[in-house]
Amino acid sequence: MAFSLDKLKEFDFEKFQEELQNFDGDDLKRIGTASVGIRALLIIIALIIVIAGGYKLLIAPKLQELDKAIAQEGTLRTDFDAQQKKAANLEAYKDQLAEMERSFGAMLRQLPDKTDVQNLVVDLSQTGARTES
Repeated sequence: MAFSLDKLKEFDFEKFQEELQNFDGDDLKRIGTASVGIRALLIIIALIIVIAGGYKLLIAPKLQELDKAIAQEGTLRTDFDAQQKKAANLEAYKDQLAEMERSFGAMLRQLPDKTDVQNLVVDLSQTGARTES
């Protein structure tokens, strides 16, 4: 039994409206004998309820998970970009550290030994005494 536009043209909307006005709760007990229009309307209502319930129970929680995952992706992407910038400059940082260690070593060699400190204190004291006089 295929649906055709001819049958839709033959459908009596006024009769369907009259059936809906005369519909009562006892008619649900005899739904098999109800008119095609009433059965179609009840099937459509049942489908709407099933689709809405499926959306609420199955799809809505997944959409919330998706929103959380999108937010987490943004955070992780920001962290990744920061780490990538550090990794890209790692060789420059190592070169800078080596240069600082060389400079520090050169400065340490310029400082006097422990034996020279005593002579240095004596020289400073004598220089200070000469400038006061």
